[in-house]
Amino acid sequence: YPILPFGYYVSWAVLLRNFTHLDVLVAQGVNIIQPVPPYPDLDLIEYLLDRCAEMGIWVQYSMRHTYRDEKTVRIEVERIRKKAAVVGWYTADEPDGTSDSPTLSRTATDLIHSLDPYRPVTLVLNCLSHDLPLYASTTDILMTDVYPIGINSTFSNVYHTPCNATYGCCGCDGCLGEVKDVRVRLDAYAEEIWKAGGRGRVPTWMVLQALGGESFWKR
Repeated sequence: YPILPFGYYVSWAVLLRNFTHLDVLVAQGVNIIQPVPPYPDLDLIEYLLDRCAEMGIWVQYSMRHTYRDEKTVRIEVERIRKKAAVVGWYTADEPDGTSDSPTLSRTATDLIHSLDPYRPVTLVLNCLSHDLPLYASTTDILMTDVYPIGINSTFSNVYHTPCNATYGCCGCDGCLGEVKDVRVRLDAYAEEIWKAGGRGRVPTWMVLQALGGESFWKR
């Protein structure tokens, strides 16, 4: 059946307290999630994956904290690849914002492909344009997390600095604080990848904004 290609991040701590939250997601039509690590242990994540398989929920397995460690990546993939609910392997989380080299993503992707050639590798970018083609070339599916609702687009309420085209972080790079910022980001990614000669080669998925009033997103 079709996958709704929106990678909701789901709190592992919340799921651990009450797995019935999965029923709520299914009732809302969500059929792909990404539990946010760190995971307490692989036994529990395997239990979650089995439950998700029974409920028709696909899972992006996240290695956002471990993808730089080839030994750990190998251990996780060799064990988790047996689970039917796994739709893909998530590696770098906003590497353009943390200045993680694209080489790290490339190394992880190549290793994962060698261990599981049947599932795609994904990563998410945070910035409007920061070495986009380089990062896009290291993954099978490119994701972006544009969170425009509830921000102050001109002044950071976290760092207490102005935000403009060259300075500051307001929680949504290059955004005006409007829903159309999502479309603008996707169009910008498509155009920049096309200019780099990669149009049609890197599908782009969204991480939709579904969060409370924390950090930059006061509501």
